[in-house]
Amino acid sequence: MALACRGVVNGYANGNGTFRFEPSGLSTRAQFTKMAVLGFSLVLLTPEQARFSDVPASSFYYSYIEGAAAVGAINGLNRDQCRQLAAAYPCFGPNVPISRGQAAVLIQRVRSYPLSTPVVATFADLPPGVFAYAEVEALYQRGVVSGGYCPGNGEVRCFFPGQSIRRGELSRILRRSLDLPL
Repeated sequence: MALACRGVVNGYANGNGTFRFEPSGLSTRAQFTKMAVLGFSLVLLTPEQARFSDVPASSFYYSYIEGAAAVGAINGLNRDQCRQLAAAYPCFGPNVPISRGQAAVLIQRVRSYPLSTPVVATFADLPPGVFAYAEVEALYQRGVVSGGYCPGNGEVRCFFPGQSIRRGELSRILRRSLDLPL
């Protein structure tokens, strides 16, 4: 509710003047970028030339993605990922569900928390040296992310960095990060 009051999140229209949030629904890369830009008060940009081939100036998310990219909060996808989406490189994949690892990287970049690289990883499925390792560890140390228990082993913690993140989870980590001092 706090993020809705701040204008950071909104829901889906029910057609009768009310909205629903759908916390268990997935969020796309474009939707979360918009939430992060609004939440962290990043500048919206509308350059004449689009940075990404699949983010046209006519899209609702154009100025949010351009603003986030300009400050280094987001990057596009790699060539193979663009090819899989049938998009010219460089592309962003705005309609692709955002992963837990990608969301953590975006938040860490915007907040500029010092990266953390403990010798022993906090999460069994996120070892040192892989994408999002240092960013997730930095957010974990600040209480922004917590992960969960690995399937089949209720004592070992996992982060599930490649899984798509749900809207409720995104809202929780965004709110935690916004409430923390730099």
